[in-house]
Amino acid sequence: LAVNYGLRESSNPIPPEHKWRQKKTVLDIVAKLKPPPLTKVEVKDDDETGGGEIETQKKSVNSLSQQDFERMLQEFEDLAGRIIREDKDVDPNIFKIEAAEFEKDDDTNFHMDFITAASNLRSWNYHLEEASRLKVKGIAGRIIPAIASTTAAVTGLVSIELLKVIQPGKKLEAFKDSSSSLAVNLYLFMQPAEPIKAQDGFDYISLQDITCRPPGFTKWDKTIIKGSRGMLLSEFLEAFKAETGLNCKALNHPSSNVKDSKGSSKAIQQEPFGTTPQQVMQAPLLDTIKELYGEEVLGETCVSLDFDAADDDGNGFRLPQVVFKYVK
Repeated sequence: LAVNYGLRESSNPIPPEHKWRQKKTVLDIVAKLKPPPLTKVEVKDDDETGGGEIETQKKSVNSLSQQDFERMLQEFEDLAGRIIREDKDVDPNIFKIEAAEFEKDDDTNFHMDFITAASNLRSWNYHLEEASRLKVKGIAGRIIPAIASTTAAVTGLVSIELLKVIQPGKKLEAFKDSSSSLAVNLYLFMQPAEPIKAQDGFDYISLQDITCRPPGFTKWDKTIIKGSRGMLLSEFLEAFKAETGLNCKALNHPSSNVKDSKGSSKAIQQEPFGTTPQQVMQAPLLDTIKELYGEEVLGETCVSLDFDAADDDGNGFRLPQVVFKYVK
C-alpha cells in the first residue's frame, strides 16, 4: 500500500529487521482496533423454490455499506484538499493511487503475505477451507508443478553430456541426443544431427545478395574481436576491419531486436559513419553498450554483438556471431 500511495519506491523494499515486519507491531495495532457492530438479518424460506432470501430488519446492508463508502471517500477527498490548501510543500500527487507490479518471488514486498491474508480472511468468513502461503503462491503466480521424475531424467541426461564436454579427447560420436518417454518407458539415444550451415543467398531485408565468409560456417563458429575494456568504438571498427577484411555497417546488441515502448530499437552505430555522433565514436564501446542496453548484458569477459558487414564495394557478407572479448 505504501507503494500504491507513492510513499515508498518498489525498488526500495522494507528491510527484514524493520519494526513493521515484527509480529508485536501488528498485534499492537490490531489491539487498538474496534470492529463495527454486527447487523442482524433474518432468513425467510421460499416455499415455491425451496430456497431462501435475506432481508434486513431495518435498512439494506448493501445500501448502508455503499453510503458508508461514499461518506469515507468524501472525507478522504476533503482531508486531502485541506492538506493541499494549507501546506504548499505537499505534493498533490501523493494522493493518487498507483498500481504496483505483482512479484510473487520477492518476499520483501509483502505481496504474497497480503494476498494470503486477504484470501484466508474471506475463506474464514464463508467457512471455506483456508490455504497455506505456498498454495496461495502457486495459485496467484499460476505455477504449474513439474513432474519430478521427468525433470530428474532430463537434468541427469544433460549432466552426462556436460561431463563429456569437459573431458579431453571426446570425439563427436561420444555425444548423444536423447528422446525419452516415461509414459511408455521408451528411451532412445542417437548421434546429434549436424548443425545447419550458412548458405549464400538473397537477403529480403537488405534486398541484395549475401555471401558467407567463411563458406558454410555454423552457429558454433565465432568472429572474435579482442580488445581492452576501454576500447573505443572507432578502435573496435578498425579491429573488425583488420580481422574480417570487411566494413561494419551497423552494430547493436541482440537485445535491440526487442523494440521499446515507442516502437523503436537502439543501435550502437549505423552507416554512414557520419550519422554516428563523434562523441560516440570516441567513447568506450562498453560504456555505450551499458548506456543503451544496461550493464546486465555484459559478461565477465565478453559480449555478443549483432552487425551488418560489407566490402568496400558495398557487397553484403554474412559472418559468424561477433564476440567482443576483452580483458579485465
